[in-house]
Amino acid sequence: MSGGREWIPRSDGWRIAQRLCERRKALGLTQAELAARVGVAQSSLVHWERGRWPNTIAAAMVNALDTALQAPQGWLLSQDTEPLPVPGFNAGSAVAQEGLSDLQARIPPGQCREIGPHARRLREELRLSVAEMARACAVSSPTLVQWEQGMFPKALTAARLRA
Repeated sequence: MSGGREWIPRSDGWRIAQRLCERRKALGLTQAELAARVGVAQSSLVHWERGRWPNTIAAAMVNALDTALQAPQGWLLSQDTEPLPVPGFNAGSAVAQEGLSDLQARIPPGQCREIGPHARRLREELRLSVAEMARACAVSSPTLVQWEQGMFPKALTAARLRA
């Protein structure tokens, strides 16, 4: 880093683009959401995900991207090939905090909003329709659509999430 800027070798552009795109999707973020979180135009993020990086980028922007991607500082531009774990609900910590049995643990609303897009992405990767997944979860299709949007009208428990 020099002068508050990071140099990006042309040969690294595609690797960084792939890393950025995969992590964004793993977190269930849209390009618009990530762009808003880091304070850039969505068109800039689209270019970056297509491998069109500038020769240098502000170190503050790299830090903002790492933070928004819930990654350690410097991860996006690093040569590290180890994938980051996808953050998600940890039923064990909720159980410990609330002193409830594992099946009774309620998932906080903020985490419910994060679970929905992640669940939708997994359903799509499995190539299941909304109707197929709804049947498997023993809920109606409209309910599943709400869940995938992160809207849970009733408190979601660990038992329901497992189902």
